[in-house]
Parts: sequence; structure tokens; C-alpha cells
Amino acid sequence: MRGTPVYLVPEWLSGGITEKVDVYSFGIVVLEILSGRRHFEASESQDEQVMLNLFRKKAEEGQLVDLIDKHSEDMQFYTEEVIKTMQIASWCLQSDYTKRPSMSMVVKAMEGVLDVEKDLDYSFKPQTVNGFNFADSTPLLPSVLSCLSQPFDYPTANHSTTWVNSVTANHSVDFTDSSTVRAILLRGTFGPTSACGFYCNGNCESYLFAIFIVNTNSVSFITSTSIGFPQVVWSANRNKPVKINSTLQLTAEGDLVLRDADGTLAWSTNTAGKSVAGLNLTDEGNLVLFDSKNATVWQSLIIQLIL
Repeated sequence: MRGTPVYLVPEWLSGGITEKVDVYSFGIVVLEILSGRRHFEASESQDEQVMLNLFRKKAEEGQLVDLIDKHSEDMQFYTEEVIKTMQIASWCLQSDYTKRPSMSMVVKAMEGVLDVEKDLDYSFKPQTVNGFNFADSTPLLPSVLSCLSQPFDYPTANHSTTWVNSVTANHSVDFTDSSTVRAILLRGTFGPTSACGFYCNGNCESYLFAIFIVNTNSVSFITSTSIGFPQVVWSANRNKPVKINSTLQLTAEGDLVLRDADGTLAWSTNTAGKSVAGLNLTDEGNLVLFDSKNATVWQSLIIQLIL
């Protein structure tokens, strides 16, 4: 199982995955930001080392204000707003996943257009196997658990691979700032990460083949569509954008070719016949064509530096 233990939702331990997995993790992160501390602090006294234990204690005492980051003047000044945000975090951390909000509800609550659920449970007790409703979840059978131990990202591609800039493409995500990404390669999980693919912003009549930074969850799905907008760090065809149904192909000859919907050439790495073995998006966000010895034949980073 992948993921940082303190951010993993309780029901993972009982063998089920729900659509509220990342809502719980978001609640933990929000509390860390508001309190100015990590979820576990070994330097604290034993009863205050775990943030959720301290959060539960202060909630029962009606003293959530004690948790506010004392080193942040803004946090101290906007005490009422911070406490309301803590209540939203608590809503995300409900042990019963059916009582957690969706991320769209969280956004509305933070914008002040939706009230936080009343009668919140601050016990944060993990559900047991017997208490979990497997009818509403995906059971973690041994084969699935084996899969979960593997990476969920997709950073490489082989020869003779073609990607179509289609609205039905895999990993196509629309953002509330009117941008859209259709990732073809993605590196890393959970948090800001690099991806490359088709990108547009506005009316989306034209697209770039680009490398961009997006936020992902623990299984490499692109998330935060209302707050974590894609940031383009490199593009291949800024002066010659393409339309919907354009294609990107890693040819059998080792050339990476971008063509518009009508077949017109928009961009190419011009690497045909140079012993290219595959395409890779590195940890640093560099797009690389490599040979059989893993040596770089072409890379986006060097072009970016020259420009």
C-alpha cells in the first residue's frame, strides 16, 4: 500500500476504498497548515504528539483557538475564520466516510456558500472491518493489494505509440479556470507533479503539447480542479497550436511528431533514425527520448534553456 501513513484514510486498514479517500487526507493537511505543526511531533508531550488527539481534546474543551499557529499574525488576527476552517477539516475527517463531504462541497464551504454539517464527531476513531460497508466500497482483494504496491504514474512510452487529443481521452481533466489538460505521461503521486500532454486555456479551440505541473491524489488521478490550476513550464508548439483531434506519435523510427487534426505537421523532434528506444518524463519534469543504453537522444530541458 502506497501513501504516507498519517494521511491514509482509516477504512484503508479495513480493506475498502471509497470516493472520500482524499477528502480525509485533505483534512489532515488543512489542520497542519492552520496549526503550524506536523501531524506527529515527537518533541511534544505524549498526549499532544498526535495532532488528531490534541484536536479532539481541544474540541471537547471548546478551545480550538489554542491550536491556531501562534507564529502566524494572519492566523491570529482572523481567529473566527480559522476556527470555521478547522470545522471544515473536522468534517473531512469523520470516521464514517458517508458523513464526509465531497471536495466540491468542501470548496463551497470554504467560499461560505455552504454550511458545515452539524453534529460532527471529533472522536476520529477508525472504523473496524465489521463496521465498514463494503457494498459502497471497492474491496481490497489480494490481487488489488498487490496492484496498490505498484506505482500508479505513467511516465514512459514505447515506439509506435499514438495519442489523440480527444474529449474522450484518458486523463482528460477540466479546471474551473477554463483550462483543460489531457495527460499522456505523468510522473509521481500525491501532490504537485509533472505531466505532459495536450493543454488549452479559454475557449479551447487551440492546444499546446506541453509539460505542466498539476496536483494528483494517491493513485495519480489529477485533482484540485478548483484551486490547483495547471502551470505550463514548457511547450513545443507555442507558435503553431493545434486543434481538437490532433495527434502526437512516437514513431517506429524514433521521431516524436505532433500533427494537427488535418495531418499538417506542427512540430517534431527530428530524431528518426537516431536509435531512440523510448520516451520518458523524468522526476525533474524533463521530457527525454532515450536510446537502448538509456543515453539521452533528445530532451525538452535543453531546448527550454536555449529559448
